[in-house]
Amino acid sequence: RSIAPNSLMVSVALVLGSAWAVGCAKVGPPSGGDVDRLAPRVLFSRPAPDTTGVSLDRAIAIAFSEAMDRSKTEDAIYVSPRAELRLDWHGHELRIRPKGRLLPDRTYVVTVGTDARDLRGNRLERSYTFAFATGAQLNRGRLSGAVHGARGPASGAQVWAYDVTRPDEEAGELGVAEPSYQTQTGSDGTYEFLRLSQGTYRVVAFGDKNDNGRY
Repeated sequence: RSIAPNSLMVSVALVLGSAWAVGCAKVGPPSGGDVDRLAPRVLFSRPAPDTTGVSLDRAIAIAFSEAMDRSKTEDAIYVSPRAELRLDWHGHELRIRPKGRLLPDRTYVVTVGTDARDLRGNRLERSYTFAFATGAQLNRGRLSGAVHGARGPASGAQVWAYDVTRPDEEAGELGVAEPSYQTQTGSDGTYEFLRLSQGTYRVVAFGDKNDNGRY
């Protein structure tokens, strides 16, 4: 799909050929007290969504509603443009710094995927995405859709968007080469990319059964 700066939303539906397994809960006596089944939430992020003119030395912060599984949550953080990241926790808040400074005149898109989960294993119900710019304006492209498997909506699928106007991404292997943008489907199988740069995109979705972040 081609994304122009002032384009309308583009809806893309993809079908996964493989079935999606359904896990079974263990049967046993309660351990005492109510079991936490509430999904965690992102309370706020910094810089605030759609902020422009962000300092190149600014740290990115994401605050959660409760204590998180730090390893799983860190693996579910996607930042575009890609960079090596330093991740530090301060209570329920995750702080992110690229190794080196932010790039000038860029729109940064940060996504917390639905693999992020609390200490009880409850996952985010929907990916959380926000954007900010180190320049004077933000990209305006938007792309959304849904992923379905043999048993219905595919929750937690990896969804990658490749900018095929870039030679390195056009030549790269889908699901293996790093994409421009990355997110995960929510509990209803839907996904959304926000603040995309102008270009033509190829979208691929897949189930990551071994949690290695690759197709």
